[in-house]
Amino acid sequence: MASGSSSSSPEKAGPGRGRAEAKLQRQRARQAQQQEAAAVGQQQGASLGNAVAKVQHGSKILESIDQLRRRKARPSTDRICNFMLRKFAVDVADTIASLHKLLECEAVIEVDYKGGSSYRNAFNWAKIKSYKNRPEGFTKLKFSQATLNDAFGALVLTEPDYIDQGVPPHR
Repeated sequence: MASGSSSSSPEKAGPGRGRAEAKLQRQRARQAQQQEAAAVGQQQGASLGNAVAKVQHGSKILESIDQLRRRKARPSTDRICNFMLRKFAVDVADTIASLHKLLECEAVIEVDYKGGSSYRNAFNWAKIKSYKNRPEGFTKLKFSQATLNDAFGALVLTEPDYIDQGVPPHR
């Protein structure tokens, strides 16, 4: 065989050569984006990492949230407490106290999902930018039973006939 018939010669550009170069460019662009995102994450993570280190079971809670997310299970308070009790033998009260401290320092984000509270690891959550930059008008209000009771009580005090007559007509 002649040595000039190698497939890597620049004179012979086959039909697959253009696709391979395009794929290589896409991979390089993806790597550059990942490096840029990692640099931003390290800047944000340095301050969050210090806060997590100060919380008693902070790294364990973050690990449990990540593990539950990998299992496609919604990381609710009950599931996090159950996981912490089984894997690390951490009491439920300690887990909840540590979780609230992580919420205060924003290392964990509480999200209202399908009618229940779910928790996200701020280090790994891809939607954190859109969550933090959302307009205030789009935040969901949480009405507790006490809030509804207070509102209904105030309505009955201002409109005593409301109970007997129902909703008054629009004036």
